[in-house]
Amino acid sequence: DLHSFPTRRSSDLLVETVSTSPYTIDGLTASTDYTIQMRSDCGNGEYSDWTGLNITTPCEDITLPFTENFENAVGSSYACFVPCWSRKTNYTTSYPYVTTNATAPSGSNVLSLNASTTYYSYAATPRFAEDVMMDSLQISFQARKASASYFVEVGIMTDPTDPSSFQLLGSFTPTAINEWQMGEIRTSAYTGDGRYVAFRVPQWISNIVLVDDIMIDYIPNCLHVEDIQMTDVTATTATIQWTPGGDESTWMYVYGPAGTININTIGDDAWQIVQEDSVILEDLTGNTAYEIFVKASCDNGEVSMAMSYEFRTACVAISTLPYIENFDDYGTATTTRLADRKSVV
Repeated sequence: DLHSFPTRRSSDLLVETVSTSPYTIDGLTASTDYTIQMRSDCGNGEYSDWTGLNITTPCEDITLPFTENFENAVGSSYACFVPCWSRKTNYTTSYPYVTTNATAPSGSNVLSLNASTTYYSYAATPRFAEDVMMDSLQISFQARKASASYFVEVGIMTDPTDPSSFQLLGSFTPTAINEWQMGEIRTSAYTGDGRYVAFRVPQWISNIVLVDDIMIDYIPNCLHVEDIQMTDVTATTATIQWTPGGDESTWMYVYGPAGTININTIGDDAWQIVQEDSVILEDLTGNTAYEIFVKASCDNGEVSMAMSYEFRTACVAISTLPYIENFDDYGTATTTRLADRKSVV
């Protein structure tokens, strides 16, 4: 007789009588712990004692698009990690690990990658299926750093247990400290046969980078704009410029007070069209935070994802006297700053 059931779930008990060895058990679930118990049927109603073993079924290969926000992590403290991912470090602590962060761009969990002058750490995705073209991927993610010199590397590995198999694709460092920003790496130059995407902080300097909201898919046919920035601002106007993602010559934009626009619900008629890689916004309100969304309209008829940029207009000049300021409306903080930021939408 053979009993098979997921560990700690005896209600799912499967009982079979078999007469061949080896014997294949079908219908199992990937990445699941099972307990298998066996005994011999000696005839005449006599049986041997039960003997058993515990197994874990392998993870399934992943397909595209692939997303990971680390909300399904299990364990606690440094043992907290996501199933089917791999991790490695040459330090005594189990780096990297999944932890909670109040500023997480989605959910509450993030991946913490840690390194110093004496140790590295990296995390690798599950294996990508054989039909996934590893030289045609776009790897997007959110990253946050606590010091100006911190950065994260992205690469592809043939063996996630072997650090030497890491082939570097590129690195990313947010432009601001303690702010989530989007990183993006494309695999167009990759020529190897690895099937694991890995995020690494190398053994170089003290380095802690948080990573979240990983999205891996094929490079889109219509690339989004890059490097949106404000080149001029007054109390009532702002000049916004961007870098084309490809060879497109038409763009669409929408703007308004920060936090008031949901581009998933606004209609197509809300988007304005320009054929230059900049726009002058007029009739703005002084000392006000605004947000602009820009997307490319490509010659192939496709439209890119929208990129956002937040800015603040200049203060209105004082035009009447007397002018009075008692600073009672600004709380007790030492500084007040609205940081420009870029994010994927």
